[in-house]
Amino acid sequence: MHYIVFDLEWNQSPSPALSLPELPFEIIEIGAVKLDKNGRIVSRFSELVRPSAYPSVNPIIKKVTKLDNAQLKCAPEFSSACADFLEWCGEDPVFCTWGSGDLTVLRSNMDYYGLEYEFHSPLTYYDVQKLYSLQFGDGKERLSLETAVEQLSLPHADDFHRALQDAYYTACVWQKLDLKRVGAYLSVDYYALPAEGEFWNFDFGTYTKMVTGVYDTKAAAMAEDEICRVRCSRCGDYCDMLVPWFAVSSRYYLTLADCLTHGKMQAKLRWKSLPVGVFAAKTVKPANKERAEKVRKKYKEFLKGVEKSERERKHAAGGEVGTPDKADGNE
Repeated sequence: MHYIVFDLEWNQSPSPALSLPELPFEIIEIGAVKLDKNGRIVSRFSELVRPSAYPSVNPIIKKVTKLDNAQLKCAPEFSSACADFLEWCGEDPVFCTWGSGDLTVLRSNMDYYGLEYEFHSPLTYYDVQKLYSLQFGDGKERLSLETAVEQLSLPHADDFHRALQDAYYTACVWQKLDLKRVGAYLSVDYYALPAEGEFWNFDFGTYTKMVTGVYDTKAAAMAEDEICRVRCSRCGDYCDMLVPWFAVSSRYYLTLADCLTHGKMQAKLRWKSLPVGVFAAKTVKPANKERAEKVRKKYKEFLKGVEKSERERKHAAGGEVGTPDKADGNE
Protein backbone atom coordinates (compact mmCIF):
# COMPACT_ATOMS: atom_id res chain seq x y z
CA MET A 1 0.00 0.00 0.00
CA HIS A 2 1.20 3.49 -0.88
CA TYR A 3 -0.19 6.97 -0.46
CA ILE A 4 -0.60 8.66 -3.87
CA VAL A 5 -0.55 12.42 -3.45
CA PHE A 6 -1.58 13.82 -6.81
CA ASP A 7 -2.54 17.08 -8.44
CA LEU A 8 -4.08 17.92 -11.81
CA GLU A 9 -4.01 20.95 -14.03
CA TRP A 10 -6.92 21.24 -16.41
CA ASN A 11 -8.12 23.29 -19.34
CA GLN A 12 -11.64 24.51 -20.05
CA SER A 13 -13.65 26.18 -22.79
CA PRO A 14 -13.04 29.93 -23.21
CA SER A 15 -16.83 30.32 -23.44
CA PRO A 16 -19.46 28.75 -21.15
CA ALA A 17 -21.68 28.31 -24.21
CA LEU A 18 -19.09 25.99 -25.78
CA SER A 19 -18.40 23.95 -22.63
CA LEU A 20 -19.20 20.24 -22.79
CA PRO A 21 -21.55 19.25 -19.94
CA GLU A 22 -19.92 15.82 -19.70
CA LEU A 23 -16.41 17.32 -19.63
CA PRO A 24 -16.29 20.85 -18.19
CA PHE A 25 -12.58 20.40 -17.34
CA GLU A 26 -10.02 18.59 -19.50
CA ILE A 27 -6.79 17.44 -17.85
CA ILE A 28 -3.58 18.86 -19.34
CA GLU A 29 -1.10 17.78 -16.66
CA ILE A 30 -0.81 15.02 -14.05
CA GLY A 31 1.67 15.25 -11.20
CA ALA A 32 2.02 12.90 -8.25
CA VAL A 33 4.22 11.83 -5.37
CA LYS A 34 4.21 8.31 -3.94
CA LEU A 35 4.71 7.93 -0.18
CA ASP A 36 5.34 4.73 1.74
CA LYS A 37 3.40 3.84 4.90
CA ASN A 38 5.81 5.96 6.95
CA GLY A 39 5.22 9.04 4.79
CA ARG A 40 8.57 8.94 2.99
CA ILE A 41 8.68 9.95 -0.67
CA VAL A 42 9.64 6.94 -2.78
CA SER A 43 8.70 8.01 -6.32
CA ARG A 44 7.38 10.87 -8.44
CA PHE A 45 5.22 11.05 -11.58
CA SER A 46 4.85 13.93 -14.05
CA GLU A 47 3.16 13.95 -17.44
CA LEU A 48 1.81 16.65 -19.72
CA VAL A 49 -1.40 15.80 -21.60
CA ARG A 50 -2.41 16.93 -25.07
CA PRO A 51 -5.99 18.26 -24.95
CA SER A 52 -8.48 17.39 -27.66
CA ALA A 53 -11.90 18.46 -26.38
CA TYR A 54 -10.57 21.99 -25.82
CA PRO A 55 -7.46 22.02 -28.03
CA SER A 56 -6.50 25.64 -27.31
CA VAL A 57 -5.38 26.55 -23.80
CA ASN A 58 -7.75 28.98 -22.15
CA PRO A 59 -5.91 32.33 -21.64
CA ILE A 60 -6.68 32.27 -17.91
CA ILE A 61 -5.31 28.73 -17.58
CA LYS A 62 -2.23 29.74 -19.54
CA LYS A 63 -1.62 32.68 -17.22
CA VAL A 64 -1.95 30.53 -14.09
CA THR A 65 -0.04 27.43 -15.19
CA LYS A 66 2.34 28.93 -17.76
CA LEU A 67 1.33 26.08 -20.09
CA ASP A 68 0.61 26.88 -23.73
CA ASN A 69 -0.35 25.11 -26.94
CA ALA A 70 3.25 24.70 -28.08
CA GLN A 71 4.19 22.80 -24.89
CA LEU A 72 1.19 20.48 -25.12
CA LYS A 73 1.01 19.69 -28.82
CA CYS A 74 3.62 16.91 -28.60
CA ALA A 75 2.39 15.52 -25.27
CA PRO A 76 0.61 12.13 -25.14
CA GLU A 77 -3.17 12.01 -25.25
CA PHE A 78 -5.08 11.55 -22.01
CA SER A 79 -5.72 7.82 -22.51
CA SER A 80 -2.01 7.08 -22.67
CA ALA A 81 -0.97 9.48 -19.88
CA CYS A 82 -3.69 8.28 -17.52
CA ALA A 83 -2.86 4.61 -18.14
CA ASP A 84 0.78 5.37 -17.27
CA PHE A 85 -0.31 7.17 -14.11
CA LEU A 86 -2.61 4.40 -12.89
CA GLU A 87 0.05 1.75 -13.55
CA TRP A 88 2.56 3.85 -11.61
CA CYS A 89 0.07 4.09 -8.69
CA GLY A 90 0.27 0.34 -8.18
CA GLU A 91 -2.19 -1.88 -6.33
CA ASP A 92 -4.52 -0.51 -3.66
CA PRO A 93 -3.42 3.14 -3.82
CA VAL A 94 -4.65 5.49 -1.11
CA PHE A 95 -5.32 8.79 -2.85
CA CYS A 96 -4.53 12.14 -1.25
CA THR A 97 -5.39 15.52 -2.78
CA TRP A 98 -5.52 19.17 -1.84
CA GLY A 99 -9.27 19.81 -1.88
CA SER A 100 -12.11 17.71 -3.19
CA GLY A 101 -12.03 18.31 -6.95
CA ASP A 102 -9.17 16.27 -8.41
CA LEU A 103 -10.63 12.78 -8.14
CA THR A 104 -13.92 13.92 -9.67
CA VAL A 105 -12.11 15.56 -12.60
CA LEU A 106 -9.90 12.48 -13.07
CA ARG A 107 -12.90 10.15 -13.18
CA SER A 108 -14.93 12.40 -15.48
CA ASN A 109 -12.02 12.50 -17.94
CA MET A 110 -11.68 8.73 -17.73
CA ASP A 111 -15.38 8.28 -18.51
CA TYR A 112 -15.24 10.76 -21.37
CA TYR A 113 -12.34 8.91 -22.99
CA GLY A 114 -13.70 5.44 -22.17
CA LEU A 115 -11.01 4.33 -19.71
CA GLU A 116 -11.89 1.60 -17.22
CA TYR A 117 -10.38 1.22 -13.77
CA GLU A 118 -11.61 -0.60 -10.68
CA PHE A 119 -11.93 2.18 -8.11
CA HIS A 120 -13.18 1.12 -4.71
CA SER A 121 -16.86 1.80 -4.17
CA PRO A 122 -17.44 3.87 -2.19
CA LEU A 123 -14.15 5.59 -2.95
CA THR A 124 -12.62 7.30 0.08
CA TYR A 125 -9.53 9.48 0.07
CA TYR A 126 -7.63 11.99 2.19
CA ASP A 127 -8.44 15.63 1.56
CA VAL A 128 -5.22 17.14 2.89
CA GLN A 129 -6.72 20.63 2.79
CA LYS A 130 -9.49 19.53 5.17
CA LEU A 131 -7.11 17.63 7.44
CA TYR A 132 -4.80 20.64 7.62
CA SER A 133 -7.73 22.77 8.77
CA LEU A 134 -8.73 20.17 11.37
CA GLN A 135 -5.22 20.05 12.85
CA PHE A 136 -3.98 23.60 12.45
CA GLY A 137 -7.17 25.65 12.09
CA ASP A 138 -10.82 25.70 13.07
CA GLY A 139 -11.79 22.70 10.95
CA LYS A 140 -14.01 24.82 8.70
CA GLU A 141 -11.78 27.29 6.87
CA ARG A 142 -10.18 26.00 3.67
CA LEU A 143 -6.86 27.69 2.97
CA SER A 144 -4.87 27.66 -0.24
CA LEU A 145 -1.95 25.27 -0.56
CA GLU A 146 0.43 28.20 -0.81
CA THR A 147 -0.87 29.65 2.48
CA ALA A 148 -0.47 26.30 4.26
CA VAL A 149 3.11 25.94 2.98
CA GLU A 150 3.92 29.42 4.22
CA GLN A 151 2.27 28.86 7.62
CA LEU A 152 4.31 25.69 8.12
CA SER A 153 7.49 27.47 6.95
CA LEU A 154 8.11 24.77 4.35
CA PRO A 155 10.79 25.47 1.73
CA HIS A 156 9.30 26.25 -1.69
CA ALA A 157 11.69 27.24 -4.44
CA ASP A 158 9.35 26.33 -7.32
CA ASP A 159 6.18 28.12 -8.35
CA PHE A 160 2.72 26.82 -7.48
CA HIS A 161 0.01 25.79 -9.97
CA ARG A 162 1.98 23.10 -11.75
CA ALA A 163 0.92 19.55 -11.08
CA LEU A 164 4.12 17.95 -9.79
CA GLN A 165 5.11 20.95 -7.67
CA ASP A 166 1.66 21.16 -6.07
CA ALA A 167 1.62 17.40 -5.47
CA TYR A 168 5.03 17.67 -3.79
CA TYR A 169 3.94 20.59 -1.59
CA THR A 170 0.77 18.70 -0.65
CA ALA A 171 2.94 15.72 0.31
CA CYS A 172 5.08 18.00 2.48
CA VAL A 173 1.96 19.21 4.31
CA TRP A 174 0.80 15.58 4.62
CA GLN A 175 4.06 14.71 6.36
CA LYS A 176 3.28 17.32 9.02
CA LEU A 177 -0.13 15.83 9.86
CA ASP A 178 -0.74 13.78 12.97
CA LEU A 179 -2.73 10.89 11.49
CA LYS A 180 -3.55 9.56 14.94
CA ARG A 181 -5.42 12.81 15.47
CA VAL A 182 -6.99 13.53 12.07
CA GLY A 183 -6.45 10.38 10.00
CA ALA A 184 -9.93 9.03 10.75
CA TYR A 185 -11.55 11.87 8.82
CA LEU A 186 -11.63 10.37 5.36
CA SER A 187 -13.45 12.12 2.53
CA VAL A 188 -15.84 10.46 0.09
CA ASP A 189 -15.64 10.95 -3.66
CA TYR A 190 -19.14 11.73 -4.93
CA TYR A 191 -18.50 11.15 -8.62
CA ALA A 192 -20.17 7.71 -8.45
CA LEU A 193 -23.09 7.38 -6.03
CA PRO A 194 -25.19 4.59 -4.54
CA ALA A 195 -28.34 3.58 -6.39
CA GLU A 196 -31.62 5.26 -5.44
CA GLY A 197 -32.87 3.75 -2.21
CA GLU A 198 -29.38 2.59 -1.21
CA PHE A 199 -26.95 4.37 1.12
CA TRP A 200 -23.29 4.52 2.04
CA ASN A 201 -22.70 4.69 5.79
CA PHE A 202 -19.47 5.76 7.48
CA ASP A 203 -18.44 5.99 11.12
CA PHE A 204 -15.67 8.52 11.71
CA GLY A 205 -15.57 8.15 15.47
CA THR A 206 -16.81 11.59 16.46
CA TYR A 207 -19.61 11.63 13.88
CA THR A 208 -21.33 9.45 11.28
CA LYS A 209 -22.08 10.16 7.63
CA MET A 210 -24.64 8.72 5.25
CA VAL A 211 -24.50 9.40 1.49
CA THR A 212 -27.72 8.94 -0.44
CA GLY A 213 -28.43 7.94 -4.01
CA VAL A 214 -29.78 10.39 -6.58
CA TYR A 215 -33.39 11.61 -6.37
CA ASP A 216 -35.41 13.77 -8.73
CA THR A 217 -36.11 16.37 -6.05
CA LYS A 218 -35.40 17.10 -2.39
CA ALA A 219 -39.02 16.26 -1.62
CA ALA A 220 -38.60 12.83 -3.18
CA ALA A 221 -35.50 12.24 -1.07
CA MET A 222 -37.23 13.41 2.10
CA ALA A 223 -39.99 10.88 1.47
CA GLU A 224 -37.36 8.19 2.11
CA ASP A 225 -37.72 7.05 5.72
CA GLU A 226 -34.01 6.30 6.24
CA ILE A 227 -33.06 9.81 5.10
CA CYS A 228 -35.52 11.56 7.40
CA ARG A 229 -34.92 9.50 10.51
CA VAL A 230 -31.86 10.10 12.68
CA ARG A 231 -29.70 7.35 14.09
CA CYS A 232 -27.49 7.94 17.13
CA SER A 233 -23.88 8.40 16.02
CA ARG A 234 -22.70 6.25 18.94
CA CYS A 235 -25.06 3.26 19.12
CA GLY A 236 -26.93 3.44 15.81
CA ASP A 237 -30.40 3.36 17.41
CA TYR A 238 -33.14 5.57 16.01
CA CYS A 239 -33.61 8.83 17.89
CA ASP A 240 -36.74 10.79 18.85
CA MET A 241 -37.06 13.97 16.79
CA LEU A 242 -37.03 17.09 18.99
CA VAL A 243 -37.06 19.56 16.09
CA PRO A 244 -38.38 18.77 12.59
CA TRP A 245 -36.03 19.08 9.64
CA PHE A 246 -35.81 22.70 8.51
CA ALA A 247 -33.90 24.57 5.83
CA VAL A 248 -31.05 26.76 7.02
CA SER A 249 -30.34 27.52 3.36
CA SER A 250 -31.03 25.93 -0.02
CA ARG A 251 -27.89 23.86 0.51
CA TYR A 252 -28.53 22.28 3.90
CA TYR A 253 -31.21 21.21 6.37
CA LEU A 254 -30.81 20.85 10.12
CA THR A 255 -32.55 18.98 12.93
CA LEU A 256 -32.16 18.02 16.58
CA ALA A 257 -32.92 14.53 17.89
CA ASP A 258 -32.59 12.60 21.13
CA CYS A 259 -31.12 9.14 21.78
CA LEU A 260 -32.51 7.52 24.93
CA THR A 261 -29.02 6.22 25.77
CA HIS A 262 -26.60 8.88 24.53
CA GLY A 263 -28.56 12.12 24.60
CA LYS A 264 -29.08 14.80 22.00
CA MET A 265 -27.84 14.51 18.42
CA GLN A 266 -27.48 17.21 15.77
CA ALA A 267 -28.11 16.03 12.21
CA LYS A 268 -27.38 17.92 9.03
CA LEU A 269 -28.35 17.21 5.42
CA ARG A 270 -26.05 18.82 2.86
CA TRP A 271 -27.69 18.88 -0.56
CA LYS A 272 -25.67 18.48 -3.74
CA SER A 273 -27.21 19.40 -7.08
CA LEU A 274 -26.46 17.40 -10.22
CA PRO A 275 -27.29 18.12 -13.87
CA VAL A 276 -30.32 15.89 -13.24
CA GLY A 277 -31.51 15.40 -9.67
CA VAL A 278 -30.01 15.84 -6.21
CA PHE A 279 -28.37 13.77 -3.50
CA ALA A 280 -27.47 14.46 0.11
CA ALA A 281 -24.80 13.73 2.68
CA LYS A 282 -26.26 13.38 6.17
CA THR A 283 -23.98 13.83 9.17
CA VAL A 284 -24.91 13.10 12.78
CA LYS A 285 -22.91 14.08 15.85
CA PRO A 286 -23.56 14.52 19.58
CA ALA A 287 -24.98 17.89 20.56
CA ASN A 288 -23.96 19.40 23.87
CA LYS A 289 -26.18 21.98 25.55
CA GLU A 290 -24.67 24.89 23.61
CA ARG A 291 -24.95 23.16 20.23
CA ALA A 292 -28.52 22.03 20.92
CA GLU A 293 -29.48 25.59 21.85
CA LYS A 294 -28.02 26.88 18.59
CA VAL A 295 -30.16 24.45 16.61
CA ARG A 296 -33.29 25.54 18.52
CA LYS A 297 -32.41 29.18 17.87
CA LYS A 298 -31.96 28.56 14.15
CA TYR A 299 -35.30 26.76 14.08
CA LYS A 300 -37.05 29.75 15.69
CA GLU A 301 -35.43 32.02 13.08
CA PHE A 302 -36.65 29.65 10.38
CA LEU A 303 -40.24 29.84 11.71
CA LYS A 304 -40.10 33.64 11.79
CA GLY A 305 -38.96 33.61 8.19
CA VAL A 306 -41.86 31.34 7.21
CA GLU A 307 -44.33 33.60 9.00
CA LYS A 308 -42.91 36.67 7.30
CA SER A 309 -43.11 35.04 3.89
CA GLU A 310 -46.72 34.03 4.56
CA ARG A 311 -47.67 37.59 5.55
CA GLU A 312 -46.01 38.95 2.42
CA ARG A 313 -47.81 36.36 0.32
CA LYS A 314 -51.18 37.33 1.81
CA HIS A 315 -50.39 41.00 1.34
CA ALA A 316 -49.53 40.43 -2.33
CA ALA A 317 -52.83 38.54 -2.70
CA GLY A 318 -54.77 41.44 -1.17
CA GLY A 319 -55.30 40.04 2.31
CA GLU A 320 -55.11 41.96 5.59
CA VAL A 321 -51.63 42.01 7.07
CA GLY A 322 -49.51 44.19 9.28
CA THR A 323 -51.80 44.29 12.33
CA PRO A 324 -50.40 42.40 15.30
CA ASP A 325 -52.83 39.93 16.84
CA LYS A 326 -52.84 37.09 19.33
CA ALA A 327 -51.97 34.57 16.66
CA ASP A 328 -48.67 36.39 16.16
CA GLY A 329 -47.91 36.20 19.87
CA ASN A 330 -47.75 40.00 20.26
CA GLU A 331 -50.49 40.41 22.82
